[in-house]
Amino acid sequence: WTKCSLCKGQEQDVSIPELILTDWYKATDQRMMWTQHFTYFTKHYNLFTLYQHPSNSTCMGAHWREKGAHFGSTLGSDFQTAQQEDFEFKFPQVPTRYDWGFRPVPVEQKLRTVVITSAVGYTSLSNFENFVGNLRKFYQGDVKMMVGDAVPEQILTFLTKHDIDTHKTYEGRSLEEFNKFRFSFYSTNCLMETYDYCLALDFRDAIFQGNPFPTSLQTETADALLYAHSKYWSLSNDVGQYHVNLLNTCHGEQYRTKLLNKPVINAGAILGTPFFFLQMLDLMLYDDLKGCNDQVLLNIGIYGGLIQKVKRHKVSIQGIGIINDVANGDRFTKDSYGRYGGIDCFLSPIVHQFDSKNLKPPLNEKCSGL
Repeated sequence: WTKCSLCKGQEQDVSIPELILTDWYKATDQRMMWTQHFTYFTKHYNLFTLYQHPSNSTCMGAHWREKGAHFGSTLGSDFQTAQQEDFEFKFPQVPTRYDWGFRPVPVEQKLRTVVITSAVGYTSLSNFENFVGNLRKFYQGDVKMMVGDAVPEQILTFLTKHDIDTHKTYEGRSLEEFNKFRFSFYSTNCLMETYDYCLALDFRDAIFQGNPFPTSLQTETADALLYAHSKYWSLSNDVGQYHVNLLNTCHGEQYRTKLLNKPVINAGAILGTPFFFLQMLDLMLYDDLKGCNDQVLLNIGIYGGLIQKVKRHKVSIQGIGIINDVANGDRFTKDSYGRYGGIDCFLSPIVHQFDSKNLKPPLNEKCSGL
């Protein structure tokens, strides 16, 4: 992450406005102050630094206070280094945690989560091995999957082995009817009394590189976390023009001015609360917009104001956040293992549309290192 974030021409802004540390960082040679990058990294992942306090006023690592940037003369060690007898190795079951201002951080309740997807029409075991095998490396929570009524028994056995809650359904619906049914399935399985957050995700073209529900969600207050393409609703690019033209086919033209120059939100990967999925289902069944596909409806709902009852929603620009859409010329980075990162260099827990044939080279492809 550090190598990518310091890449020449792509340096990341690692400011944390609420910390005085950022003021010091901006006033110095930024490549010398590694602590700012460390602090920014831990804040992103909601990590804490573990401190051990030995007895007898000793320490694990002493500051030698050498003459230099911080001291006018050499003062020697600030504390005596600890010996083995100074330690009491009793790790607390719940460590006391403090925020940046040394205020105690309460213990958060574990989030109740579920991944929901539709694999209707897929009959090759390799598709299921890719999605499920990949997901189970990082997430052992609830997974609910809709499959076709003709799915082979071999696949059902595989899904049972990996503790996937499987729901069979009829495969002969039209695309419009299936989209309605799919969001009904999402909403029915994203129950308010059972889950805090639900991830509704396309099946074929999504891979996992981390827990789809990272610890940063513990402090999230939005009802929906939505992810956009780099392309905007516009006649000046292929993706935007395609979506604008769709408005004419489903009585959505009246929302055109509210959509133009907004990033196209991708409906293939939605992270939201049960309440948001109820709102989305209502929109899918809205007769005045009959014929609009799920992606157009989601964009109309958010930008056109038809989804009004949710407390708050976030639309992340492409390449930032939990879900990274990388098709259609979208931007991304890659690490030395070939894993996809966002434009902020952080590893993307979920990568959507990774199998597109039109992927551009990663932003840090020509990075020469530190």
